[in-house]
Formats: sequence, structure tokens, C-alpha cells
Amino acid sequence: MGINPIYTYTHTSALFSLTLLPIFLMEHLNERSVAALFLGNPIATPVVLSAPAEQQQEEEDEELDALERLRDDAAAHHNAGDTQDVDYAQEDRVFARTGSHFFPVLTPTCSEDPVYPPTVSALDILTNWNPDDATIPPKHYNSLCRFDYQRDYAKALRYRDAEVPFILYNIPEFAKTVEKWNTPGYLEGTLGSERKYDVLTSKSNHFLHHTEGKKTPGYNPPTKRSKMTYRQWLDKVSELGAKEGNLEESEHYYFYIAQSEHPRVLEDLSSIFDFSKPNFFMKVPSASKGIECRFGAPNVVAEAHYDGHNNMVAFVKGTRRWILAPPAECHNAYLRKRSDPSSRHSQVDWSKPDLEKWPKFKEMQGLEAILTQGDVLYIPSFWMHFIQNLDVNVQCNARSSQAEIGLEATACIAEEPEPSQTE
Repeated sequence: MGINPIYTYTHTSALFSLTLLPIFLMEHLNERSVAALFLGNPIATPVVLSAPAEQQQEEEDEELDALERLRDDAAAHHNAGDTQDVDYAQEDRVFARTGSHFFPVLTPTCSEDPVYPPTVSALDILTNWNPDDATIPPKHYNSLCRFDYQRDYAKALRYRDAEVPFILYNIPEFAKTVEKWNTPGYLEGTLGSERKYDVLTSKSNHFLHHTEGKKTPGYNPPTKRSKMTYRQWLDKVSELGAKEGNLEESEHYYFYIAQSEHPRVLEDLSSIFDFSKPNFFMKVPSASKGIECRFGAPNVVAEAHYDGHNNMVAFVKGTRRWILAPPAECHNAYLRKRSDPSSRHSQVDWSKPDLEKWPKFKEMQGLEAILTQGDVLYIPSFWMHFIQNLDVNVQCNARSSQAEIGLEATACIAEEPEPSQTE
């Protein structure tokens, strides 16, 4: 049978919806089955054909031949730079690593001219996936572009200079560090069995940064600092994981290492964090305070805040979820006053937002991304971010240049009146 298929692509939350005009295929395969075969994915259940039994094998072979031709044609579209195919490739990569698709309303567009990524209601994001639950849902609200460092370098550089957030992957030199830090025994052997490092302890799974030494009357620091070996921290995480019931009000621990504390941090990450000269990851190396590595555990949350420098965040091990909001959204975030030891942070508990106390939070807009090892996230100054740890993981970051574009957020830092019931 001669078949000359004509088809179009439309990007959905999970698959390309294929409109196949050969009536033969439409009669015998449903859309999901066609798409699964077309994308090279296994079909969970066999396709039921309506033809007589004696013709079934012949028709199955003809269908598979036709779909193989569709795959070949799709590859040609991809090689020719088909935009929607590239967008689907971003989602496909994330799904392969996390099991979660993108909601179609926020499909990344990644135009040649950098623009802010689209956003949705922060309440929609938090309702779909509560930050106190480390279970990754089937779908999430991602709209950040993911750029292949080898292929999309020039485009990513334009986004960086326009101060638009994005994610990089396929960074060969960084991949060597990722492999090394994920080798069993490497971190424990490198960090030593006796040497102790900074650990922050919170009475719940929520961590609110505060400037130590900056005190106000009646202020009770939300975390306390202590020292542990890497093994002691791992043991604390294991003990917590073995507990049953609600762990939100149990003590949680955040492990920190700065490059000044161990030479291997700078040595292993110098492939991307090069302080000797301006480069893609360090636009103004002289403005940086160095590399900081944060070791997270399941359900540990870093409360929403912004930073005053452009930030490159390298994910060396494990998985984290980041919820982001553009600078102008600070007006809906109820930032703490400048005099507060936790200034730059939102007063709203994003896991349980009290909309009577903080009514403007209903207008808050944002997006989210799931970051996995090998990814590097670029966060421009003044972008709000809320971080959720999904497993035992490591991220290392270095801040360098200051904002030149997203300055509208500075208005939120002013001493503003707050609700009478403010904590």
C-alpha cells in the first residue's frame, strides 16, 4: 500500500498531537499510540485493529513502516531547526529525568530576542504542588528556556546580558565534576571524617536566612549555626528520613561549604567559575564573594527571597525545585523591611499562604523549574526565588555582576507600612 502522510505538530502538555491525514492510520491507531510510536516510546497496551484476523499482521507491518517514515521526517524537521520540536526536546529531557511534563500554558518559547518567560498565578503553582511535599507531580509550570551550552552558546549569552533567567545543560567540563561528585565515597573522602563545616538547623523544614549580628528588639533567630562533619550531616538526614508521620515540625539541617573552607571546591568547579577573567559564568569576577555549596535534604525549603547580584547556580548532585517570580512581583510578596535581619525575604509562608493577612499575594505571578545534576541556572538580580529540596543534593553558586535592568524591584525594599498583624 502506498502511503504519503501529511501531518502537522501542535505541542501539548505531554506529546506532539499528530494530525495524520492518511485515513488508514486514523482508522487503526489512536492519537496517543501514534505519537508514542512516532517518538520511539513503548506503548503500554497493544493496538487493537479492526481488520480481519488473517490481515492483521500485514496491516501492522504497513503501519510500522509508515510510522518509521514519520520518525525520519521528524528528525529532518529537528535538524532544520523546527522551533516546536526544540521546545518539545526541552520537555522530553526534563520528563526523562523527573517524570514530570510541562503544563502547556507555559511552554517555553525561547525566541531569538530575549524576553521574560511567561508566568501564571503563584497560587496555581502552589496548589498543584505544595512545597512541603517532595513528591514530583505529573505536571509542573515550567517556562524557562533550557539551552545546550555547546549548540546555543550565543543565544544563551544574549539572554544573560538581557538579564533573563534560563537553564544551561551539556557543559562538558562541568559534567566531569558532576561525575566525580556523584562517585560513591568521593565527597566523604574529600571532605574528611574529622573536619567539621557549617550547618544551619531549623525547627521545621523551612529555612529563613537572617543576617547574624543584625538584631532588633524581641527578634528570635529562625535558625542556629553549628558544626558537623559531612558524615554526621548525612546521618542526621538518614535519621529524619526514617521517621514516620508529619516531619514538617522536626529539626532539619542545611550543610554549607565555601571555597575558602576547602580547596577542592574551587579546583573542581573552576571549569565554570573562573575568577581569573570575565567569562560566561562570571561576568564580573571581581564582584564575586566566591563559591558557596549548599547540601540539601528532602523537604528542606529555603524561603522566598531575592539577591542583589546576578547568580549562576550549578547543580552538582540530586534534584531541586525552584519557584521564580520577576522583579516587579515584589509588590505582591510582602518583603520584610530593610531593618529586619531577614530583609529581602517574603513574609508569606508560600506553603500555607494566609490570604486574609497577605491579600495581594493572590495577584502574585511566577513559574517553576525542576533542576537536576548537570544543569546550571542563571538567576538575575531581584528575581524572587523559593527553593525546595527533593532529595539529598548539592548546588554550588557564585554571584558576580549586579543588575542593570531589573531595577524596578528596588522600590519594594523601602520602609513600607505593613499589616497590623505582621509577625
